[in-house]
Amino acid sequence: RLTNFRLLGQLVRGFDGSLHVLKREVNAFDLLVIESVRLLLPSTYEFIYRNGDYFHEPPGGMERWNEGQVGFDEESRKKAAAEAFSAHFDALPRADKDLALTVLALIFSSVKTYALESKAFRTFFAYKSKEDRRISNASFFPRYFIFAVPATMFGEMEMDEFIASIRNADEAALHSTFD
Repeated sequence: RLTNFRLLGQLVRGFDGSLHVLKREVNAFDLLVIESVRLLLPSTYEFIYRNGDYFHEPPGGMERWNEGQVGFDEESRKKAAAEAFSAHFDALPRADKDLALTVLALIFSSVKTYALESKAFRTFFAYKSKEDRRISNASFFPRYFIFAVPATMFGEMEMDEFIASIRNADEAALHSTFD
């Protein structure tokens, strides 16, 4: 799909701009994949963003003050995800569907399960990461969708370090920190 240097340059610039800001907050491989989807399959990128619950893994349960631990019905969630995936992916042209399923199966286990169950594909490249900042983690999912982040912005960790250095500094150190 990256048939010319202009498209390749757009992908590299988008990835570099996002990675510059998010480098310590996200998984680089997942970020590259989602940036590729944003550039090559914008409707699928929007679908992922709007339907994140079908893509990221649900938390183990929720604690409610008046009811205790409340779990999630995993079977209902899988069925709803499969229906949503079918509606979206079946509406895509065959080449886009193949690309979307192949690429998204690398980072989302729900898409991999859907593709295997619908017999769209038989095997996938298995990317295993020891990092816990994956896009499939519900806590980190929104960080991958910071749209067109300027390279001059700071990531959350960098901002926290900056604020901590201000709180712990004397007046002379503050001047040097701001400089």
